[in-house]
Amino acid sequence: MSTQVPGLSIGALAKAVGIPSETLRTWERRYGYPKPLRLPSGHRRFPIDTITQLRQIATLLGRGHKPSEVVPADPQTIATLLGTGIGAGSLSPELPTHEKRWFDAVMRTDEAALQRELQNNWVRRDALHFLDSYLGPLLVSTGERWANGEISIYQEHFGSEVVISFLTQRWRALSAVQHQRVVVCATFPGEQHTIGLHMAAVTMALAGWRLLFIGQNTPVNEIANAATTNNARAIAIGSSPITEPALLQHFIDDLLPKIRADVTLCLGGCKKKLGGQVNQFSNMTSLFNWATSTASPHSKNGVI
Repeated sequence: MSTQVPGLSIGALAKAVGIPSETLRTWERRYGYPKPLRLPSGHRRFPIDTITQLRQIATLLGRGHKPSEVVPADPQTIATLLGTGIGAGSLSPELPTHEKRWFDAVMRTDEAALQRELQNNWVRRDALHFLDSYLGPLLVSTGERWANGEISIYQEHFGSEVVISFLTQRWRALSAVQHQRVVVCATFPGEQHTIGLHMAAVTMALAGWRLLFIGQNTPVNEIANAATTNNARAIAIGSSPITEPALLQHFIDDLLPKIRADVTLCLGGCKKKLGGQVNQFSNMTSLFNWATSTASPHSKNGVI
């Protein structure tokens, strides 16, 4: 009889919770969590219930808590923070009508209903208002419901894929070949989250840029190669709030010497101000304002 303990490899765990493997390794080394089990074969495996706690940690990080506060915390402390911490109350049963329609459709995996909700709100709202005031908060709420176990992984993934499909259709239609300014859209190695990147792609297309969308988990050398080969004026990098800023800084420091000095590096999703020649954007309106600026393509560094 096998004595091996069931569990997940770090790669499988990273995919299950949407947190880069390098971030999980940093947390394990720095905070002692997540803690793997050692199999008789010598392989490391993480208990299945680690998924739930990591989801909750991701939610708290998205609300503004620091990794040092929540990663090493015990389950009871995490539960308390989820109930009374930053952003508490956002999951009230009394949902706004548009959120109730959305979550009802997600629970039923009704793609037609989700597409209808997105299309109706796209038509009724200004595009930037749709991205910043409708879709952004809706995605935060979806992530919190997923982290709290109110919707399943497959339902959250289903809803995310519908959103990605919708946004992709919009930026492909808007990104005309005749536009002279090219932006490369990508995420760094290990980063699986791309909805924010698709939102940025729609924004850049609205501002008249032609997109070269190469997507998630892209090696730094390939990002630089794409920018050089296609004479790009900018590189848009998407990241999630749970990605370690030090890991992002490492990739940025690796990328900058590989691209021309006149290529602007834009970053979204990181709340901490990073070093180097990188422009950080906290919402799509600020990105649009930069992208449509008639001044030099290099705006001042820092969070905009």
